Amino acid sequence: MQAAQTFTVEGFRRASERKEYQAEVSFSAGSKCFPAMLENVSAGGALLSTMGLPTMLPGSEITITIPYAAREGWVKKIGVIMWVQGEQFGIQFVWR
Repeated sequence: MQAAQTFTVEGFRRASERKEYQAEVSFSAGSKCFPAMLENVSAGGALLSTMGLPTMLPGSEITITIPYAAREGWVKKIGVIMWVQGEQFGIQFVWR
């Protein structure tokens, strides 16, 4: 069995491959809710794009609401912002 490919983004390691997703999502940080575009997702995290929102800070915890691919329902995941680059940021899901 071949080991999972590991990716790096500015020093952060990904243990699982991300899949293109392209879906409108919402996420909350503190008591505020924001719109975003989910660019890609994996078992361990996701890439989000925003437009005109305040800069998110690495280490911040967010809750993201992701629609299922069939658009029948959604799932909420908690994540920690690992890196920020312009209007994009990568999150690592928190497993509780």
